[in-house]
Amino acid sequence: MRELVARVHGGRWAAALVTCLSVSMGSCVTGTASSRGDPLWEAREALSGRDYDAAFGLFRDLADQGHPEAEYRIGWMHFNGLCVSRDLEAGAWWFLLAAEAGFPQAQ
Repeated sequence: MRELVARVHGGRWAAALVTCLSVSMGSCVTGTASSRGDPLWEAREALSGRDYDAAFGLFRDLADQGHPEAEYRIGWMHFNGLCVSRDLEAGAWWFLLAAEAGFPQAQ
């Protein structure tokens, strides 16, 4: 499909757009959050596989480094009581950090 789009539109940008649209829960930037070994990708995979202990640990490490999506996910896990006791105040605090960092889902 990428080859067809590139041939029809004559540019790399179209192929890159198709690649970005086909990546599920990944990043449009090549090499980030789309391959094994990337902590964000691993955390997302653990969460989608309902391995909440692993997801929480990975997201927490990233959140402690200031990663906005990880801050949001930690807040979501606190809010829903996944891997931790349900704590709305802690969840709101993590959501606020993610929102202040510009993470759209937290705003």
